[in-house]
Amino acid sequence: MFDNLGYFHPIVVHFPIALTFVGVGARLLWVVLKRDWLSHAATALIVCATLGAFAATYTGDLAHSPVERVPGSRDAVVEHEDWGKRARNMLIGIALVELGALALSGNRQRTLRYVSAAAGAVAMFFMYEAGDHGGEL
Repeated sequence: MFDNLGYFHPIVVHFPIALTFVGVGARLLWVVLKRDWLSHAATALIVCATLGAFAATYTGDLAHSPVERVPGSRDAVVEHEDWGKRARNMLIGIALVELGALALSGNRQRTLRYVSAAAGAVAMFFMYEAGDHGGEL
């Protein structure tokens, strides 16, 4: 039923990419400005980016076989897939940290938000690499 969703992969991937950069950007801005609204926005955007990353990897898996049939594309497809899954997995961890911070208060909450900011910078790199390799395809 959903076999043809791989066709939408190039469209779907732009949502988690944008949400990751804006969400992590909001978290990094919170580190400097300490505004509550920035923190809430960062949490919401990062959780949405994580959900979008699930959709992106799902549609990417469906698009994998047809794209790989193009001669000479197998290595590029595998590299793109690996970076995409790294980004998704990193976002899962960051979303869990963000949600954990919501359950805490004071120094523990602040510490988790700093952890999220640092891990988010890594996730941005992973997302950039996934997008760069996808662009080569």
